[in-house]
Amino acid sequence: MPASAMSGPLLRKRRNGDYTLGPRLHAIRRMPMPPVLFDLSRLRLRRARAARAPAGIEDFLDRRAASDIAERLAAEPACARAAALFGTNATFAATIAAALPSARTEEFGLDRFLSEGAASLDAWLKPASFDRVAAGLGLHWMNDLPGVLARMRRSLRPGGMMIAALPGEGTLAELREALLRAESAVSGGAALRVGPFADIKALGGLLQRAGFAMPVADQNRLVLRHRDVAALIRDLRAMAMTNVVAGPVRPVSRAALAQARSICESEFRDADGRIRASFPIVYLTGRAPAATG
Repeated sequence: MPASAMSGPLLRKRRNGDYTLGPRLHAIRRMPMPPVLFDLSRLRLRRARAARAPAGIEDFLDRRAASDIAERLAAEPACARAAALFGTNATFAATIAAALPSARTEEFGLDRFLSEGAASLDAWLKPASFDRVAAGLGLHWMNDLPGVLARMRRSLRPGGMMIAALPGEGTLAELREALLRAESAVSGGAALRVGPFADIKALGGLLQRAGFAMPVADQNRLVLRHRDVAALIRDLRAMAMTNVVAGPVRPVSRAALAQARSICESEFRDADGRIRASFPIVYLTGRAPAATG
């Protein structure tokens, strides 16, 4: 694949104002193998940097997702003997473990996956080993999400249950729109500054594709508010949610950033002066088919 294809913009703006795929996304679509959307080495470095930052928005979102998952697990019969927990930090694991007091829990953190790779996840998710599998806000960074869900399905015993939380389509929609419009106006092309997030219908389809019985996908829309765009970006860095799309990273120009800030302040500011940031969380629930005969 020519190097020029992977160095161009992900999106281009048409004359009518719509956006079309740029050369990088066209190149990715022509790849014979599943695309590598995210640079996991870059994500690992950014999570290491984020770990040194004070707890903030990430801790809030993780606690919210963990609390919602724990509530759903607690509503199930207390018959789970073993549970697998795929989380982003200790908060998630502790909350889920408390909701499953009779189960032996095994934790596999996102940072371990980033350090050791997919083979270590395969070794952890042994077939028919768990009655419950719970995953916090981290699966959206998987380059092979269908494969990870299929592994989780195979790791369940008959009748077992998997529940996962992922940021859904519309996450950071305000910032995404502001950056796309600003960069397009300043340079005539726009890079994908906010990573792609799957819509709820597509995620529900992945549950079926992975072989889950009784698949359910539902969504909880959260809107967080910040003093200004700079505060939002600081929080995104603290939760390692800045751009980790694979390929070269071109910094946002000062002119584009200033225009994006102006768009946010004029179009996405509430009456009290705070900037809105959407974080819809999609919850995926599926079960392993019950044993027959």
